[in-house]
Amino acid sequence: MPGGGSPLFEGYQHGGVATSCFVLDVPPGLGARLHRHPYAEIFVLLDGQARTWVDGVPADLHAGQIAIVPAGAMHRFTNTGDAILRTVNVHPNERRIQVDLPADEEPAPGSTSRAPIVIESDTLRPAGGGAPFFEGADHGDVPATFFVVDAPPGAGPALHSHPYAEVFVLRDGRARFWVGDDVVDAHAGQIVVAPPDVPHRFVNSGSDPLRTVNIQPVARMVVDWLDDGR
Repeated sequence: MPGGGSPLFEGYQHGGVATSCFVLDVPPGLGARLHRHPYAEIFVLLDGQARTWVDGVPADLHAGQIAIVPAGAMHRFTNTGDAILRTVNVHPNERRIQVDLPADEEPAPGSTSRAPIVIESDTLRPAGGGAPFFEGADHGDVPATFFVVDAPPGAGPALHSHPYAEVFVLRDGRARFWVGDDVVDAHAGQIVVAPPDVPHRFVNSGSDPLRTVNIQPVARMVVDWLDDGR
């Protein structure tokens, strides 16, 4: 971001994708001051721990959890651990829209009906196994769906496409992507966008686990599996 700060992906700058996200690495004791958005925000905690306040209601969070902040709710968070807090914060809108607020405007706990919604990622794994899969339609009809991937070397999905763009946020490891006729070698710290209706797949091309958050800007996934056997 210009002027420093955490990396911010805004979909309007990348083909009009209807999603945005922050990629956070927050030192102990730091966090975000009180603010709100006109849409829900979803925190995907990959490493570390934090405390968040949503309309004054606190919740302690740790790696492996997902927290939803309802649309319009005032919220803030702090890294309460002794290690780096690593998250991907999903904004289901092509632009981040944020109103920063003075601390004295924070509501008293229980003075509104809004509170943090906390989900264990492991509860979102498909019955047959695989990566945790969050579908916004099952969580207040949030227009965001994503996989939280932790793939061993050599693993990855079969060739498929969606009628919308998919955004891959690489947090650890390396991957090779096939997107249409293009082959892309990507690594932690990069973001790959597969355009709508373009066949794509990826594989962990490194020797360490591949950790990604793969965001789809819809409340319910629509997928066309293109390889035989799917």
